[in-house]
Formats: sequence, structure tokens, C-alpha cells
Amino acid sequence: MITVGLLAAGGGLAVALGLGREQTPSADSVDVGFARDMSRHHLQAAEIANLAHRGSW
Repeated sequence: MITVGLLAAGGGLAVALGLGREQTPSADSVDVGFARDMSRHHLQAAEIANLAHRGSW
């Protein structure tokens, strides 16, 4: 359990410090592609939630 906590804290610190990250990702970078994919994924989830809310499922 202590190991998991230390790993999580170390990962959080790395993210906070921006380690391993470019200043400005290029349009064809993995980061930009992931962000686009997640944006599309979350839009689909919102559309499904709206369908379920309206009873159109």
C-alpha cells in the first residue's frame, strides 16, 4: 500500500512539473491525437446520456 502511494505521488509530481512533455505539442503529436479522440469520445457519451434522458434509447 505504501508503494502504491509513493508511485501515485511520484506520478502526480511528474505531471505537475511537466516532466517528459513538450512545451507546445505539434498538430500530429500523440498528445493532440489523444485529446481529439477523448473529445470525440466524451461528446458521444453526452449524446448517449441525452438519448437516455429523453427516453429515446
